[in-house]
Amino acid sequence: MSYFKKIIVRIISLNVIFLAGMSLYRLIFFLFYGKGLDFTGSGTDMLKAFYMGVRFDLAVLAYLNMPVMLALVVFVFIGNGEYMKKALSAFKYYYAAAIGSLFVLLCIDFGYYSYFQNHLNILVYGFFEDDTKALISTMNENYPLLPIALGFIALYAMVFLLSKYILRVKNEKKDLPKSLVFKIAAAAAMIFLNFAAARGSFGIFPLGVDNAEISENTFLNKVAINGVYTLQAAVEAKNKENDFDYIDKAGYKNNIRQAFADFLNKDIEDIPEQNPERSLTVKLPFNKNIEDIKPNVIFIVMESFGADLIKYNSERFNVLGELKKHFDSDYLFLNFLPGHQGTIGSLEAAITNVIRRPLSKYLSQSKYAYEKYKFSGPLPYKAKGYETVFMYGGNAGWRNVGSFMPNI
Repeated sequence: MSYFKKIIVRIISLNVIFLAGMSLYRLIFFLFYGKGLDFTGSGTDMLKAFYMGVRFDLAVLAYLNMPVMLALVVFVFIGNGEYMKKALSAFKYYYAAAIGSLFVLLCIDFGYYSYFQNHLNILVYGFFEDDTKALISTMNENYPLLPIALGFIALYAMVFLLSKYILRVKNEKKDLPKSLVFKIAAAAAMIFLNFAAARGSFGIFPLGVDNAEISENTFLNKVAINGVYTLQAAVEAKNKENDFDYIDKAGYKNNIRQAFADFLNKDIEDIPEQNPERSLTVKLPFNKNIEDIKPNVIFIVMESFGADLIKYNSERFNVLGELKKHFDSDYLFLNFLPGHQGTIGSLEAAITNVIRRPLSKYLSQSKYAYEKYKFSGPLPYKAKGYETVFMYGGNAGWRNVGSFMPNI
């Protein structure tokens, strides 16, 4: 086997071991956190979760291998075997740093899940934004941080030694391809395969967090994805967050009670000093009929269905369809405006009863996605013993609704 082919085989073999290690992590994650859960009838979904997990892991490894792949392409065209040998020697240091950090991140993700019941998400920024020193002190009381740190160092060392062992290529003749056609074909194959693996899909969209929603069992969806992807989504969400201080710009800084007083057209003395939001509470008279009937309440939101579209309805152009009989016979209120021009913005405003602020970040993709909303629409029904259900026809990974809605 030629020197070049040996190098390719060794690099692929090393990455297969890394991929197996990530799959082993997923299996440990499944056995540890899935203990006691009922997976009856979920056999197919379990297979889907692990298969999807391999795709996510392979995509992560492909991204980490891009510098290696590009270096190989360059040195193949240079045609200098000694340069290739030096590059191969440098790869073990790169893999030790990159793959070592990857497995350290997975270990952190494992511990993170034990506390938040979720992979790394935007709440991880709280470690830096809150009292970091106090958080470290708390962590040290619950976890042996020094042994963990030593374990991480050992992990880096293990990856380095493994890379050094696998990537040793003994061949006195450092022969590289001479044919230009072969060089072009080899470079094209390496670039195509690496980018295809990194994209994770041959469809319209690349592999993303939405693809992890493969089952009605939410835990299996957590098994499918890895913390690298969820952390990437958190970084993107954080970068998009707007730090615009609305309270300050509106002139209510350090005087939030006045904001409530102006909104409600009340005297500031009528606004509670503690929890001024309580002034928004409206108490309705007791309705015995509702108590006796206990009606089901169904709230339907239709995408882009508004008065502007309805006005075009006619016998020749039936926009309403089966809804027309209800529009003709039921109570109809047309003077409503959506909470936002976007779907998720309108949905959030309708369900949380929190008005959308101009230029503000969507709640479902911010650190507030994991908050409890005191004035949410479903809350009074929950208090009366109702079972509240959110039904959505799309992917639960879209706009993070799968994690956001259960908190409402």
